[in-house]
Amino acid sequence: MSWKLARKDMDLLIRNPITYLGIILMIWIVFYTVSPFWNLYGNVRDEKSSVVYDSDGEIEDGYIPTPTEVVYQNVMQELREALISDCSLSEEAADKEIKKIQENEWSMDQIAQYFKDKYSLNGVKSIFVLYEHMWATKGEMDEYLGNVFHDRTYTESFAYKYSEYLGIGSILFTVVIFALILERDLKKDMYALIHAKSLCGRNYIIGKMIAGVGFVYAVIIPLTFIINMIAMRVGKSYGFRVDFWDIWKRVIILDFPSILLTGCLMMFIALLFRSIMPAIPALLLYFLYSNMGTYDSSSGYIYKVKPFALFVRFPMLFSELTMPRGALWNVCFACVLSAVLLAASVVLWERRRGG
Repeated sequence: MSWKLARKDMDLLIRNPITYLGIILMIWIVFYTVSPFWNLYGNVRDEKSSVVYDSDGEIEDGYIPTPTEVVYQNVMQELREALISDCSLSEEAADKEIKKIQENEWSMDQIAQYFKDKYSLNGVKSIFVLYEHMWATKGEMDEYLGNVFHDRTYTESFAYKYSEYLGIGSILFTVVIFALILERDLKKDMYALIHAKSLCGRNYIIGKMIAGVGFVYAVIIPLTFIINMIAMRVGKSYGFRVDFWDIWKRVIILDFPSILLTGCLMMFIALLFRSIMPAIPALLLYFLYSNMGTYDSSSGYIYKVKPFALFVRFPMLFSELTMPRGALWNVCFACVLSAVLLAASVVLWERRRGG
């Protein structure tokens, strides 16, 4: 019975033009956001151009982490100028202070504390942040990437970015799909007719989940296969190591449970209110919560793993991407909550039929 219901809903989705608009939107989000990582040399600096530093530089924009000695050299020059202009020190006295710092090999925190205590200068740490990334030449980018991907595969880094943006696109797509398959059933006359039939809640809920979640999976599996083939080809063209399973592992672990949870939430909220309307804004609010960043005094606005978030953002530099702490706990939470919501939806369905 569940498979029969699922086939009917899938036929409904295939005939609905809104479904294809959702597919196009999801594919556009994915390709638009991950395509820059296929051209890592597209925005590098010309040899004749001057060096530009940035606090939020990205590899796809031509930036690499600034070498520590270069950061300290620039910061020391900035501090020297600040001692002369803001603290009225002579050039000799300023040079003496800078030499003292260099000879003691103080860390960033020690330097910041020293200038705060002695000269009441705040914001020293922010000067270090301004020089964190530098606009690289092709040679500098090539050397940096060669060192980075000597110990890891190109597809591992790409997998995190793909999983991130696929999560964003697929969750929005899942909301659209479940809105389409539930909207008709929750109309007043159809709702009463369905509950009058000898249809158990378990078959109905499972059928809807197979149709909705299965349809989303059926779209993202070939999409992921195509993206994976492109990423592997790009990685090999750069001379980096690649692994066919890097992307698949991240998608299965991070994105599949999120899609399942989104479907379960849509189902439960819609059945609870006997309308699809409350479910859509509720999921969009949950989506916004998952996508919100956090303001950090030293780093500015950054993304961190939100507790119970629907998807994971990876704000780190492309070459340094790893699984952030808390991400796997969110995956476990999504699986457990999905099971609870499925059971609750079945109970809710049976009670409504009994009532």
